[in-house]
Amino acid sequence: MKPLRTFSSLFIATVVCTTAFAPSFDAFAASVTAKTAPVYNPVVTQAMQYVKKRSDIPLMAPLFAGNGNGARGKAYLAATAFATANQYHVSLQLSKTPVGLNSPVLDQPPNTGLAGLIGGFGATEFNTAAKALQQVEVTPQSVNAHGYGYLNPEAQHLASSRVNLGLGIWSSVYTGRNIALIDWREGEWFFQVQDTRMIFAKGTAMQLVRYLHTHLLPETHGLMTVIDAGDGQHTNLSYAVGNVVYNVWDYHHALSAARMAVSMTPYHGAPEAVFKASISRALTSLQQTPTINLPLFAPTDFLMTASEMSAIQVQTQVQKNQYTITLSPSGSKRGDTNPIASFGVQRFTGNPTALQFIKQMSAPPNFAGMTSRAVSLGNGIVGKIYSDLGIVRWHEGLWTFDVEAGSASSDLALAKRMVAYLHTHLLPETHGYMGVKNTPAGHFSHLYWAFGRDVYNVYSVRHAFQAFHMAVSSATY
Repeated sequence: MKPLRTFSSLFIATVVCTTAFAPSFDAFAASVTAKTAPVYNPVVTQAMQYVKKRSDIPLMAPLFAGNGNGARGKAYLAATAFATANQYHVSLQLSKTPVGLNSPVLDQPPNTGLAGLIGGFGATEFNTAAKALQQVEVTPQSVNAHGYGYLNPEAQHLASSRVNLGLGIWSSVYTGRNIALIDWREGEWFFQVQDTRMIFAKGTAMQLVRYLHTHLLPETHGLMTVIDAGDGQHTNLSYAVGNVVYNVWDYHHALSAARMAVSMTPYHGAPEAVFKASISRALTSLQQTPTINLPLFAPTDFLMTASEMSAIQVQTQVQKNQYTITLSPSGSKRGDTNPIASFGVQRFTGNPTALQFIKQMSAPPNFAGMTSRAVSLGNGIVGKIYSDLGIVRWHEGLWTFDVEAGSASSDLALAKRMVAYLHTHLLPETHGYMGVKNTPAGHFSHLYWAFGRDVYNVYSVRHAFQAFHMAVSSATY
């Protein structure tokens, strides 16, 4: 039997475990209703906690924090936040060193300059819903300054034509000296891409059309503008909900801004999660440990009954820059290699970085030259089956998935169930990897995802859906 791939620096054992606690994963997949709290980037959570104390309007925040989810090199995600009773704005950028919310260091070299600016999000409340709608609704009478970066082509006296952007979307094209505008509508949204050359504007527009064909923006009146400049695609998305206009912006990448808008989720505050008593005690112990300076998180749902949870014991293991909380059968001794599940965080301070670790897990070199064929997994997801290794691999967003269930038919069947599960359950919107391997003891499942310098992980030997649910139900402590 081939061992499950592990990364030696992580304090997680790959072990053989009793199956006494292992009911069918099909039964869980069929019976469990999604009951998960959104998993925000910790920097976004900190900013929204600041906003929540100062603003009275309904709060929204993105699960995807732009390029900050996997900060480049030695840069760290940082935020500034501003809020009053009827508005709030959060700006995201990269910092050379770890800093807290609204740190004055962000306004000082080497953190100044636009290269490290990511974007942001926020909202403004208006007196009436009609006034809010005026901010995002484009009409022939809209002036140049209307909305957020919109240019009225009629006012520019530009020549017009039509162009096909694909997937049934036709746009109006306006050209003039050193300017090209592409306008189109999808549902109640209006889109405009501005560039100096039509070939670049069309490329950006077609990329957005393809992405939005499978990713839904908020179902309301909205406006998206892209100004393709020398230092990036300055992009803004704004949409009206009642008398509130929400906006998302990205200074460099149009597609990143769209992803952020798609991921906007109601923010109700943290922590709302209810942790199991034994898990809460373990987290409290870590919180009181002076040497632990890591984000604390835990799953709120292990897909285990109350009687099953009462029959397990929780153990905490701490090493430098990492911790692991393990669930084992009652009576296990510390160090026993038979956990039911575990979760933890490891901080990467050198090489590899957290993001490099995820990429190493997501791109194993032994796939090179292997025989493969494409397979449909449902919901528009296409994967590959590597017959030499007996593995099905696919990608969704920034995540990579590998399934090794024992045979090609078993691989495909499990992969399809996992894709169906992911259609209604959201994993953290960041770079991540999940590996599943079938053994006589169960489905060994690992999930890893990166936020800044930290890699979060969950592990299960019961079945893939327990590991999934541990990840999607995870919350900050």
